Amino acid sequence: MTRVIALILVAVSVPVETQAPAWFATWRLDVARSMLTSGMTGYVAGIRRIETRGMGVRIVEEFIHSRGGVTHLEWTGAFDGREYRVHGVDLYVTYDYRQVGERTLEGVVRVDGVITSTSRETLSVDGRTLTIDTVSYNPQQGSRATMLFERVTPGPDRPASTPPAPVDGSI
Repeated sequence: MTRVIALILVAVSVPVETQAPAWFATWRLDVARSMLTSGMTGYVAGIRRIETRGMGVRIVEEFIHSRGGVTHLEWTGAFDGREYRVHGVDLYVTYDYRQVGERTLEGVVRVDGVITSTSRETLSVDGRTLTIDTVSYNPQQGSRATMLFERVTPGPDRPASTPPAPVDGSI
């Protein structure tokens, strides 16, 4: 379960009113270009929505695993570097996010207060690709994953990419 949570990590960490609107969109996982460490559960499809929610941000993620299981997570928080609870898992999981560059964000995942993974999220210059590099801290083995997402919904002055053909039963 910790590996799944580590793979799904990401986000932002400055007040919404100062955050570039390019982050706020619907993103589709590009499975072919994503790289998972061996032993980690693979996905056949995934969607990530990043949207404003009041003075904060809401991230909704849905992934379909290779054996058909579905993971649905929701995080609503402020971009103040504090921990906010993740909903959709039976564990006590929190994310906290901060911006470290114009197109780069860092995140931390904690399970029961213990850091289980960190991530670095980068938005491409043209605003069409979101890359999430995650390092998971597992007592048996650390693991890395790179997940690439393509913009599905357009942002201001940023056209959407052509979404890949859906997988039967996918999101």
